[in-house]
Amino acid sequence: MTMQEDLSAFIERRLRARCGLSRADYQVLAHLSEAPDSRLNSSEFGELLDWEKSRLSQHLSRMQTRGLVKRERCQIDQRGAVITITLGTAT
Repeated sequence: MTMQEDLSAFIERRLRARCGLSRADYQVLAHLSEAPDSRLNSSEFGELLDWEKSRLSQHLSRMQTRGLVKRERCQIDQRGAVITITLGTAT
């Protein structure tokens, strides 16, 4: 268990140092990169990550501010949003 914790901490440090990403950022981007058209509905996203709606919303807001993702209004469900990767371009 100690080795797993140490490895996880090592990966997190390298990810931050080399890319400026947290583990949570990486999880979001990894799921988006594997989704059709690199887009996911926010409700599906919350289920994939197993995050509370408020945690997902706050984290996506921070990532959107940094230009990593973009939120668009969902055409099917006006209460929801569709999240897309922006590849680091400002939104």
